[in-house]
Amino acid sequence: MWANKKQQIEALSQKYNYSIFEVFLVEIQRHGVNLKNYKECNILPKELKREYKHSTLIVQANSFTFTLSDPYNEVNPDNCYKTPYSVEYKTGFLNLFYNNERIDIFKTFRLIAIIGMASDYYYPFKKEDGSPIREYMVFNPYKNCANRCKGCSRLSFFKNNDYKKTTVDVLEKIKQETSLTEVKFVNLITGTVSSPDDNLSLFRYVIGKFRENGYINSFGVYTSHIFNVEQLRVLKEDGVVMFTYTTDILTNEGRKRILSNTRDKIRQGEDSILDYIVTLKGLFAYVNMNLILGYDKRLHLMNMLRRVKETGIGVNHYIPRIYLSEQDHLLSNDAKELEYFLELSSFIERDINKNSQNTMQHFFEKNLAIPKFQNRFRS
Repeated sequence: MWANKKQQIEALSQKYNYSIFEVFLVEIQRHGVNLKNYKECNILPKELKREYKHSTLIVQANSFTFTLSDPYNEVNPDNCYKTPYSVEYKTGFLNLFYNNERIDIFKTFRLIAIIGMASDYYYPFKKEDGSPIREYMVFNPYKNCANRCKGCSRLSFFKNNDYKKTTVDVLEKIKQETSLTEVKFVNLITGTVSSPDDNLSLFRYVIGKFRENGYINSFGVYTSHIFNVEQLRVLKEDGVVMFTYTTDILTNEGRKRILSNTRDKIRQGEDSILDYIVTLKGLFAYVNMNLILGYDKRLHLMNMLRRVKETGIGVNHYIPRIYLSEQDHLLSNDAKELEYFLELSSFIERDINKNSQNTMQHFFEKNLAIPKFQNRFRS
């Protein structure tokens, strides 16, 4: 069974000029990975037991660093996302399986870190010894993300609405680990806050608390909300230099098929989004986009991305959306195939991002001592 899958991966790697391992990473991301032995794992501290059930594992293999997330559903285990891939964790190393068949063509996976899917903060980049590079921090004070993208799989039972308490608690932890003067950039990522006004209040509260605790550098924000110009100016004055617009539906066709609210179809239509991007570029030093792939049809999305390219922005992350078993019908038909993600990834990398000065990678290389991304398909 794995031999057939391996044959498909090899053929697609040649077609799109990616290494076999890179194609394999896309395959892993779109499926997700189950942790085979989380119930039997006795080597973790008790406080990590629960996080391990629903964790993001930062791992290395074949010189690539990437994430594996387990979309286990604690509320209803019978309704968890089904995937043929699994990993077995033993004393810091991972063995990978496909339908219980061990995959031996790749080197053993080395575990660098375990991050709970509901992590309030983390340092995405690691040194060779696995220790964090603290210059760049991601802070996530509010869960209940609606996007279910493969990068973190923050499922609804991790709902956390008390972002004020979370912010205060996390800042206390951070001060025990390091001085905030070591941190050069903080990205604020939130779940689905109910409105732009509420999202702005959240961002301003968090920024204010960081300032009170001695943080003097810049912020980035990830959000799917459409802010008005006055709200955007407030964020800029508060020290936001990077604005990342995140969406899981970019095309009119996708909105027409998925959204029931006519107002949203118009307000977030293709022309409106392009106008919004132009407004953002007039205010912030770096403007870019995150895409959760799966709703939009391939050709429709490529046409819209060509229009996005004309604005000069780049696409940071292009991540398969995670689905529970009863949600497969929401996927665009072509998104049910591995090639959908490879063709779009290749198109974004080699056409949309090729000359953009607005990607996060460009920002890191210019402003921080962060090495180049090792994995193009990093979630």
